[in-house]
Amino acid sequence: MQNIVEFHIIGRLGRIDAAKKVTHISVATNYNRREGETWKSDPQWHRITLFDKMRDRLTNATIGDLVRITGRIGQSSYKVEGETRYSVDLIADGFVILAKAKVKTVEEPQYAGSNGALKIALDMPEEYWKEFRSNKSIATQGMSGIAPGNKAGEAKR
Repeated sequence: MQNIVEFHIIGRLGRIDAAKKVTHISVATNYNRREGETWKSDPQWHRITLFDKMRDRLTNATIGDLVRITGRIGQSSYKVEGETRYSVDLIADGFVILAKAKVKTVEEPQYAGSNGALKIALDMPEEYWKEFRSNKSIATQGMSGIAPGNKAGEAKR
């Protein structure tokens, strides 16, 4: 008899990071627990690795979709500055979209991750940018090229 270690996750798709040969996704699950007379929700984030054909199944997936993922659990180790570090890897061998995220129709695309921060930055009112530009700290000088009216990824010249 073969010994196996598997996982089964049903949750909401939160992030998709695609590279050349591998894609990593983050999926949020919720566990409810009772705290006194009230119920609390404990969200947990899971990072899952997809290879080959599993990556192709992501073409119709969007952030917020309810997904079911099954797969195997692997372990790996690597060295950082001479120190060995260990990790547990969730490697998908099954991926299904159970329900599409409910999204409103918008005129321009919505972004997640760092592009989402840029989108939010571009939507800030002009008063915010005046105050922002008046701050001369080193931490904010790198962002001074982003201003309302610029397209995403375009710096103000």
